[in-house]
Amino acid sequence: MNWENFYKERYDATRKEKDLLHFQIGWIKGSLHNLETLIKSGDIKCDDYTMAKLNRIAYSLDEAVIASKRNEEEIDALIQANKEQAKA
Repeated sequence: MNWENFYKERYDATRKEKDLLHFQIGWIKGSLHNLETLIKSGDIKCDDYTMAKLNRIAYSLDEAVIASKRNEEEIDALIQANKEQAKA
């Protein structure tokens, strides 16, 4: 293994993956916005159950943001509890 370039190669790989994920999330945001527009316009006609599922999909990104923040807070609390336990 070439240790001289190890960190640069890892940084470049991480940056490339981040750029790819950034593009993908942008694409998904656009697609979910299009679905939301179709739902709000009334162009989609279906039963209440299916409409509820479509609404959940349309707003899934918002729910994911909320869930990820809650998850991050829970993980931070666990880390803090472990640090305090280790000190005791």
